[in-house]
Amino acid sequence: MLRAIVAVLLLAGQILVTMPGRSARDKGNFVVTTAADDNAKDAFLSLREALSVANGTLSTNFSNGEKEALGGCAFTGSDGGDAGNPSAGTWNIDLAGPGCGAGITDTIYISLPVLSGNVLTLTSALPNLNDSAPTMLSGLYSGSPDFELMPTIDASNVTASDGLRLISNGNQIFGVKVRGAQGNGIRIDGNANTVYMTSVYSNSQAGIAIYGGRNQFSAIIAGHSVLTATACDGKGNSGSGVFLASGANANQILQLMGVCNGNAGIEVLGPDTSGNLIGEAFLGTTTMSALLPVLPNARGLFAHAGVTDLTVDGLLAQNNTVGVDLDASSSMTLSRMFVMNNVERGIYATNVHTAVLGGGDIPNQLQSNLIGIELDGSSNWLITNTTVMSNAIGITLRGSTTQNVAVYQSLIQGQTGDGILVIGGASNNQIGIDLLGDASRAATAF
Repeated sequence: MLRAIVAVLLLAGQILVTMPGRSARDKGNFVVTTAADDNAKDAFLSLREALSVANGTLSTNFSNGEKEALGGCAFTGSDGGDAGNPSAGTWNIDLAGPGCGAGITDTIYISLPVLSGNVLTLTSALPNLNDSAPTMLSGLYSGSPDFELMPTIDASNVTASDGLRLISNGNQIFGVKVRGAQGNGIRIDGNANTVYMTSVYSNSQAGIAIYGGRNQFSAIIAGHSVLTATACDGKGNSGSGVFLASGANANQILQLMGVCNGNAGIEVLGPDTSGNLIGEAFLGTTTMSALLPVLPNARGLFAHAGVTDLTVDGLLAQNNTVGVDLDASSSMTLSRMFVMNNVERGIYATNVHTAVLGGGDIPNQLQSNLIGIELDGSSNWLITNTTVMSNAIGITLRGSTTQNVAVYQSLIQGQTGDGILVIGGASNNQIGIDLLGDASRAATAF
């Protein structure tokens, strides 16, 4: 899974040059040239100014230097008789002709001066991305696919605000870090947005909060600034790394490293939240090593309060308090999961009905947790192609847990305590597992 993340990073330099072609009214190309956060007429273009131009809320009184940085825009005005002076001139965007701004797809590249330390410190909330046409924001102006070199948007001085907020549809965020927001690092209310190769950390709520649908996320670090982290260093988000709010449907979260977060690496909240896909996620660590690094979340994955139709295909949850915490939800498919070295339970499902654990091309593995799998008040679970080993207790069924079936090449061995523990009224379940390497054993009711 980590290889998949690295592959995306290595290809990232190509992504900028393989975007769809632009039409005649689809050609704004802006370059942010200062870490200053203002709308002042000066020699440089700020991120605040670039976003305002893209939204169509700023179109007048630009200098020669700002005009040069607003590529693709059509202008009227004068260079002030001093064309070589970037601070001189007075230019206005010609809104009547083709170019840039409202209703036109604009691309904003961030290229900060060396002395800025590659950090853009906000003084107030940035304008939302809220144009009727998409905006692309890229921190990799040089094309270098390296988290270490990405520009950082520091929102720590802004009260009760998100670092970036995407209200409209079809926007792209690529190659930036967002830290210190007193709200969420990035909040997405719109649909069909794309966020990739982005880091969100040290935010007071979630790293990324998703309220819309059909958004795509890949190569994300939520809870730290670099892939090579070996300690949390206080960089976790206070909430969850990625948070899918009630009503956020059909989103895809792929190639995520969620570490050091106060709640969960990934949190999915119902009701009316369905059809989401999580794949190739590292939650609580960056590697499959049992030793280092230990970068725990309170929970690896947390889905609760009426989530439906959730698919997890490829997940490593390690070193968390609970690896996968599922509550009051239904219709889940969980495959290719490695859930290891969590302090309490590997998978804990309370009142979760109709779920398939297994079925992928690689067996699930629940190893070295206090309890491998605990089902409490849950029903209609199919556990298949799953190995449960070296936990204190392998599988616990409790409460009104009924009609659970463990079948198909599942292996339960090497626990320090019970392999399967049935307590508290759990009934009408069947087991047809490979307890001792003998896959021919018949199903047994218990």
